[in-house]
Amino acid sequence: MDRRLIWSMLRRWGWLIGLGTLLVGGTAFAVSSLLPKSYTAIATILVQPQTSSTSGIQSSDVLIGQQMVRTYESMILTQPVLEQVISGLGLNTTTEELAKHISTRIPRETVTIKIMAEDHDPKMAQRLANTVAQTFMEQNRRLSVGTLTTSKETLARQIAKLSGDIDNTAQQVDRLRTIVVSGNGTPQDTVLLQQLQTELSQNQVTYSTLLKNMQEIELAESRAAEGLRLIEPAVEPIKPSKPNVPLNTGAGLLVGLVASLGLAALLQYLDDTVKGNEDTSHALGVPVLGVVSAFKSSEDRSKDLVTVEAPRSAASESYRTVRTNVQFSSLDVPVGSIVVTSAQSREGKSTVAANLAVTMAQAGKRVLLVDADLRRPALHRLFGLSNRHGLTDLLLSERRAVEDLALDTHVPGLQVLPSGPQPPNPSEALGSRRMRQVLEEMRQIADVVILDSPPLLAVADGLVLGATVDAAILVVRSGGTRRTLAQRAKEQLDHVEARLLGIVVNAAPRHAQEDGFYAPYYVEDAVPVATNGHASAAAGAQPSAREA
Repeated sequence: MDRRLIWSMLRRWGWLIGLGTLLVGGTAFAVSSLLPKSYTAIATILVQPQTSSTSGIQSSDVLIGQQMVRTYESMILTQPVLEQVISGLGLNTTTEELAKHISTRIPRETVTIKIMAEDHDPKMAQRLANTVAQTFMEQNRRLSVGTLTTSKETLARQIAKLSGDIDNTAQQVDRLRTIVVSGNGTPQDTVLLQQLQTELSQNQVTYSTLLKNMQEIELAESRAAEGLRLIEPAVEPIKPSKPNVPLNTGAGLLVGLVASLGLAALLQYLDDTVKGNEDTSHALGVPVLGVVSAFKSSEDRSKDLVTVEAPRSAASESYRTVRTNVQFSSLDVPVGSIVVTSAQSREGKSTVAANLAVTMAQAGKRVLLVDADLRRPALHRLFGLSNRHGLTDLLLSERRAVEDLALDTHVPGLQVLPSGPQPPNPSEALGSRRMRQVLEEMRQIADVVILDSPPLLAVADGLVLGATVDAAILVVRSGGTRRTLAQRAKEQLDHVEARLLGIVVNAAPRHAQEDGFYAPYYVEDAVPVATNGHASAAAGAQPSAREA
């Protein structure tokens, strides 16, 4: 997407993006603040690797240790452990419910296991974490030394029996040795002594082996008891772990921002109204004569004559730009009469026609502004004039002259011809032979004749005038006129072979002027005195323009 389109979307829908972001973020903050708080206590168990040799820990021992850590982690939340925890703490719950409050984690590149207990009571969270750790270590110790205890008991009985046998044999050897040494023994005693000595020696070797085995079993028991150590008991947590209000609020703000941007992009895509200079020119294939910025309006329609009320405002400068472009567009073919029309109502055509007439008169031209909207006339209210007589009187009677009905205004060089009483058939009256005669009379008394007509898509009056006068100007409302309607209005003017000088984009926000057209040069600091004696509204105000 073009950066200017993105910037235009942000300027137009910035309020929606901001509101959506704050709404979702505020909702996330409120919900998180109202949720019940939970506390998490953490106990840390160290898994000591078993060495396979006396030379120290080998790489295979490290691998086995890591496997043992994962194995131990899977054993912590087994049913025997949880049942003993429930019994030890006197909890009124099930192992399934308790398991939901206990979790484990192995920190990366370590042989430790963290046991995390969560509860609404911080003291209970601490007791749970420590009890689960102690219970698991005790059960694991009993499981590890269970088989060793049986072997140790069997070996102890063998050692005791063999010790008695050695003592008896040693006594017999001592007695026979005494007899043989004294010379009172027989040859059989000598043989028996040798046999007993051999048996004693074998029993002593076996006894040494059994003692060594007993030492190995005791060492294995010691290692099994020290294989798991509680290196960091759980402490009572101070701050709640859930809900994480800052995190949830930040996530809500991010989600709200993304959703609001998506909605703004969708609305921008679905919005087919014309906006500024380049947008309108591209959509209609017609040059834009000017982009008129929005200005403050009031119930007093005379204040809509911004070129009189605030001549140094951006809107007034816009109308002077329109005047200049109209003059340059008619250098080759002079334009004596111009109809100002629009595709539909409430697009500001009457205001544009009146202010354009004022700027032309201010440039020294004799201008006649004609209210040819015989259905909903508005020019007389803009200039504070009577609408009792006007154009319809000229059309109904050939004895009336334009000079008799044209009214002077407070703008030198500008006269206004009101519409007069509403005729029964406006389209036929405007397309009549008499209307062409009246136009010729108007051209005789004015340098430029500007006619305000009804909307093109509402009635045929504007098309009738477009085919009669020298040129036409089409007014569109920024952000209000749909492209399809503006294109249809332009096609109808082309169909009657009307000479379309260009488009005037009305009621545009300030950035629409600056985007591809011009930046206002004049500073809106003047507060001129209005024609009725009251000061006009501050020129710096920027609400929408009034529709004529």
